[in-house]
Amino acid sequence: MSKFSRIVIFFTLAICFLFAVQNRWKGGDGDAWKGIIYSDGYGYYAYLPCIFIYHKLDYQRAWAEVHKVAPGAAGFTTTLPDNKVIDKCFAGVAILLIPFFLIAYFLSSIFGYGNGGYEFIFQASVSIGALFYLGVGLVFLYKLLKRYNIPEFIACLTLLLVVFGTNLIYYATMEPSMSHVYSFGIMSVFLFYSKKSMAESKLRYFILITICLGVLTLIRPTNLLIIVFVPFLAGNTKATAAYIKQFFNSKKLLALFLIATGFLFVQSLLWYMQTGHFFVWSYPGEGFKFNEFHFFDILFSYSNGWFIYSPLMFIATMGGLFTLYRQSIFQFFIVLLFFIVVTYILSSWWAWTYSGAYGLRAFVDFYCAFSLLLALFISSIKTRWLQAAVIISSFLCIGLNLFQINQYINSILPPGGMTKEKYWKIFLKNDPSYHYLFNYADTSGFHFLNSYDFKNDFEKNTWGGDQDITITHAHSGVHSAFVNEQNQYSPIFSLTASDIQQTKPLHVLVTLWVYMPNFNTDASVVVSLKTEKGECYLWAGHTLQGFVFKTNVWSKAYAFVALPTFKNPSDILNVYVLNTKGEVYLDDMEIKFGMAN
Repeated sequence: MSKFSRIVIFFTLAICFLFAVQNRWKGGDGDAWKGIIYSDGYGYYAYLPCIFIYHKLDYQRAWAEVHKVAPGAAGFTTTLPDNKVIDKCFAGVAILLIPFFLIAYFLSSIFGYGNGGYEFIFQASVSIGALFYLGVGLVFLYKLLKRYNIPEFIACLTLLLVVFGTNLIYYATMEPSMSHVYSFGIMSVFLFYSKKSMAESKLRYFILITICLGVLTLIRPTNLLIIVFVPFLAGNTKATAAYIKQFFNSKKLLALFLIATGFLFVQSLLWYMQTGHFFVWSYPGEGFKFNEFHFFDILFSYSNGWFIYSPLMFIATMGGLFTLYRQSIFQFFIVLLFFIVVTYILSSWWAWTYSGAYGLRAFVDFYCAFSLLLALFISSIKTRWLQAAVIISSFLCIGLNLFQINQYINSILPPGGMTKEKYWKIFLKNDPSYHYLFNYADTSGFHFLNSYDFKNDFEKNTWGGDQDITITHAHSGVHSAFVNEQNQYSPIFSLTASDIQQTKPLHVLVTLWVYMPNFNTDASVVVSLKTEKGECYLWAGHTLQGFVFKTNVWSKAYAFVALPTFKNPSDILNVYVLNTKGEVYLDDMEIKFGMAN
């Protein structure tokens, strides 16, 4: 490796480390480290404390330790039809994290940080481990690029682009317990040694390739799709056939078979320890629906579409295919087949948006292959101004990506449920007023009593504030309420605590219709609780902007607020709309009280 490439990789990892410390170790409240291990990451990681600390696959204890730092955590275990509890995730990530976990365990034992497996030092070790495998991926990606004689500048530029211009940086820093950065690292090693073994047919290279495939399978079985890309590395049909013949040479086939079987046996043994069976489907109720795939949605949907949230990969894929079409029809069709197969399989997963995520995270695993296409495309451009235009466009992708990650971290860009209207409403917006803009009401698990159902269509207003009633616009009837800079408060609904049945958890659901002549407004639904002396101990404001996508059109809005235990029967609950700029019209306002089923 050149000195310049080492500096680039060091700089990249240093920036990622600082980003992780600031946003994931600390965060706004200093406790963001409690989310380093998160979501599916609980399952990937759980093998480590169970085996090395608890000395058995004791998920009850694991859950207890998780809930000490993250009380609301859920998701890594599942119950099979025979009532056996199993870790639903594969063990590959845990295997890769063993050195980092053991160091954390050693330091924790010496300095007394706690031995539950989820304290800060253990979570930090996961973060550092993720950055290590990011570094591994970058080193071997660079080596792969140099095998294709990619110029030094373009090779190093590609490293910067794939990290900062895609969601790779997010999964390496903000959700490092997820599997994707580990897949990226090992897949880069696999592709490099696959390419190298084609020129130097040595047993140790084939052993490394087989080990990589075993680890990739233990991380995510869909990683095996990278095999479809291997003929591209060979370059043509004849070289591919020769390589396959070399790989399955009888002299080394037995050794390679035993290595591959050994990795598969690791997962089977873990399944047996948990269930008494060597093979189980650990995702009951989930799976692939190959006849209900979402090929174009997974690429272009505003709900985590890959090319929407990582447009750099659109440049890499289309540019790479264009370049190969001119240079090698064989490689063109291999890449096209690889792209179609990967996209088809990933889009056939029952939850094709891959739930709460920044961008289409399942593609991150294959970024080494797509980065090679990007480098080949940029280096193939001979016209300087055109190459400069592509590079500038790629840097614009970096800016957009980092901006959107900031939006995601600050809850401007929501983790799911995005639409075209929502996307463009928040496009390049980072003002605090956009935080939690799309915080829709989740009323699942609640029932609402008819005796606690209060409505106001403002035809016969009973909430006071008659000066705020108008006939300018109306959703129903002829009247509505309005709020502007002069009349900032809508008619106020009030109810004393003694008139509300106090059952926990108790929530208030507010629904209303909203009409905005323009978007220059900060109107919010407010739910407040005050004592008789005016002491406010609840004030919850929910912006209305997230429900309105067109001006001069009535839109339905919601707010769902958890109520604390009332301090006194004389306390007053108030519900109203507050607006300090612009003008907003309100109609058909309804207030319900919800209690858990």
